[in-house]
Amino acid sequence: MLTEELKNKIIEHANTSNNEVCGVLVHTDNGLEVQKKDNLINSATEFAMDIYSQSNFAAYYHSHIDFDAISNADEIVSERLGLPCIVYNKQSGVFHIYYPNGYKIQYTDRPFLLGFADCLWLVKDYFCHDLNIHLCPELEVLNDIVTKRFTDEEAALKEKDNYLKRYFEYNGFREVSNFKKNDVLIMRTRGYNFPIHCAVYLGEDTILHHPGNKRSLTEKLSNQYKKWVIYIMRHHLYD
Repeated sequence: MLTEELKNKIIEHANTSNNEVCGVLVHTDNGLEVQKKDNLINSATEFAMDIYSQSNFAAYYHSHIDFDAISNADEIVSERLGLPCIVYNKQSGVFHIYYPNGYKIQYTDRPFLLGFADCLWLVKDYFCHDLNIHLCPELEVLNDIVTKRFTDEEAALKEKDNYLKRYFEYNGFREVSNFKKNDVLIMRTRGYNFPIHCAVYLGEDTILHHPGNKRSLTEKLSNQYKKWVIYIMRHHLYD
């Protein structure tokens, strides 16, 4: 996949910035070509790019400043996209490639990656793997929000108060008034006073969720969390 010409273009791109750079390899009439993308978060340790609109990509790439390996985050994004991940390490000059192989991403201790490993993805994975209920891909409004949140999170979400509720209703859930195992809890957070977060209720006052500022985990549904629950959503198969 990686010719010397493609490698040199990626290296040249990486050397233009002290932050991580990113892009895609696209199919053209002349073979594979490098298409540079903006790193939406301008970080030396993370990257984010808009590739939802692409239809002819063969792989995506990004640079690492000093981490000389494929990271767990790289594996997750590659699996979600179904695309090989190419990493170029600037310090060692080494390329690493990860090919998606369908491995099951663990529920807990996931790094937070908006659009790839976040609260909604955790709920979707739980319903898929534990309950054999396949929730549909995100509605168009969710993809739009994910892209815009990288640049102006508050503006992207301010007028989208019920986008999560609409998503779960579209997938066969209805609002209920009591807690039951396998319910989805749509919640506000400490930073936002509108519904922005979702969790799976596991019973016995325990939830599985992925906060935006930490790795995914199971924990007690505390009294504070209960105050933040805005909607309790139940799938029709568990009524």
